[in-house]
Amino acid sequence: MGLNNARGTLFYEFARVVDETKPLICIGENVKGPLNHDEGRTLEGMRSILDEIGYKPIDPRILKAIFYNVTQKRERLILVGIRKDIEIDFSYPKPYKKIYTLKDALKAGELFPTDVPGFDGGLYPKKKREILDTAPPGGYWRDFPLNLQNEFIQKKFLFRWWKDRNGQENELGRTKLNINMQPSSKSD
Repeated sequence: MGLNNARGTLFYEFARVVDETKPLICIGENVKGPLNHDEGRTLEGMRSILDEIGYKPIDPRILKAIFYNVTQKRERLILVGIRKDIEIDFSYPKPYKKIYTLKDALKAGELFPTDVPGFDGGLYPKKKREILDTAPPGGYWRDFPLNLQNEFIQKKFLFRWWKDRNGQENELGRTKLNINMQPSSKSD
């Protein structure tokens, strides 16, 4: 897979910018899907494109944000390319031993000297809030009665994956929804 074959993909745009700007090192991140997509050929194609535009691709790694002082359990595929005309001994960062929680990020302590200021932000409609308030401590969507699950998440109720990733209680004892969701969204 060459650069011209990747046209129309986000990776093509990444490679095009890298090729035009020629940074010493380029770093791309993605979900871990390309690692196994098309039996690994997608990732191999990305590496071959980096090679084609003058970069030595380093073996990609899956890094989990939670091990790098980020209060998310997000896994990311990291792909690093080093320009072939320079010599650098690259190594991925070592994970931290301490895992921080949402409380660590929002309250005064080791990470920050003060609490994050209060903010009401977008509030959930009264009915959604009533449903969320029924969550038991440490609650999970499967703990809700089926009629409340269906009423709250509506069309997404049929998709098991949605129930699996949303509605767990966060570290502050409050039920969370996916951080990208909008409280005013009618279908969420």
